[in-house]
Parts: sequence; structure tokens; C-alpha cells
Amino acid sequence: YLQMLLFVVELMGAKVHVILKGCQEPDDAIRNMYVNSGFIEFVVLQLVDLFYSQILKQAWGEAPSVPSNMRETISNLVCSLGKVTNVMETVCRMLCTKFHSQQWFRISGSSGLASFLTSVNPAFLREFACKGESTLPTSEVRLRAFQNMIPRSEIDALWKMF
Repeated sequence: YLQMLLFVVELMGAKVHVILKGCQEPDDAIRNMYVNSGFIEFVVLQLVDLFYSQILKQAWGEAPSVPSNMRETISNLVCSLGKVTNVMETVCRMLCTKFHSQQWFRISGSSGLASFLTSVNPAFLREFACKGESTLPTSEVRLRAFQNMIPRSEIDALWKMF
């Protein structure tokens, strides 16, 4: 999955997605996904969720550590994002407008039911993959929940992420 995200971001860095701007199909999910820049937000939200789960392990249900072989791919993905967007600005915008508080979700798979904790609702991911666009409610943004009293652990997590 990470390799696929990296591949698509690298294509965007090479400006391959510009060809899609001429596409006029109204429900073309691929055009919506890449041309309307929603894909970058899609990737950044997932990365921020991943980083939070590694930094604030207890708040994210003791998420397992990212295997070392995946760390290089994640690093390459962040570097590739830097070629198509200002990563710091995009992360800040996502944190302030679209990154929700973590919630428990259940999915059924081949090994039965699995529970996991995430800030990115799987329904959002599914909708984005199917339609190429999705809207997240902004009323549930994680940093707004703290109002003016952001806990020190949250501030430390943000510094570590940046």
C-alpha cells in the first residue's frame, strides 16, 4: 500500500497528472483524485495518523511499531510529497482543519473481527478511493477539542512529528 502511494506521489512530482486536467468526464474518480489535490490531503492525513500512533502509543491503543523495512518507504514518501506540496504547511492545515480525534473501528477479515484505533475513518478512505473526493466534517477536529488547553504530551508529539 505504501509503495502504491509512493508511486502515485512520484508520478505527481513528475507532473504526469497534468495530462488528466483535460479529461472532461464528470464522474472520473481518477481525475478528481489527482487534479483536485485531494490525494495529497488523503496521503498526509494517513501519515499524520501513523506518526501520532507511533509517538502517542498509549492514546492510539498501543499501536505496533512500524517495521524497519517500512520506515524507508515512509521516508521516501515524505520526501516525494515535498516535491509536490509544502509538507509542513499541508500537515498544519490538515491538523487544524481535518485531522479528527482517534476512534475505535472494527473490520471483518479472513481471520475474523479486528479492532483498531485511528483518526482517519475507514469510510472516508473507502469513499475517497471510490469517488476520488470526500469531505470530512470539520467540527470534530482533534486540536479544537482541546480548546486553549493543549496537553503537553500533544505538543511534544507535534514537535516530534515535525
